[in-house]
Amino acid sequence: MLRQLQRSLAREAVREVRAPKAAGVACIVRGTEDLEVLYILRATNPLDRWSGQVAFPGGKHEEGDGSFKATAEREAFEEISVDLADASRYAYLGRADEVPASPQLGVACFVYHQAHPWKDNRQYHSAERRGRSSKRCGIAEQKDTRAKSAAKANC
Repeated sequence: MLRQLQRSLAREAVREVRAPKAAGVACIVRGTEDLEVLYILRATNPLDRWSGQVAFPGGKHEEGDGSFKATAEREAFEEISVDLADASRYAYLGRADEVPASPQLGVACFVYHQAHPWKDNRQYHSAERRGRSSKRCGIAEQKDTRAKSAAKANC
């Protein structure tokens, strides 16, 4: 599955959404045959339209980010304390198509492979203690190409 994902990201042109606002998210996978995908459960906040939703770590593009990829990396670090720029732990696989979250917001998705899994999940909990937008995180396991997934672990 990992090789298939790599080939797909390498050969397909990225569709970009033209929207006034933009966000960057990180899809983090691990494994080779049965891929696992990291997700977060956003904190409940009545002022946040994505409150309580399951999502990839990510968020609003800021002027100082330089690129949407930098936005995804910054947001992943802020939300779950994961440093995607650490090449010894993560390999950047490519960019998926942008999707419109609304007529005003386009979301750019960047895919990373976790090369060396953690022995524990303490660094995820630190994001929750700091009061960031990620309330919980977990791993969804991809068993086959029909996208059958089930929750595997919660932090």
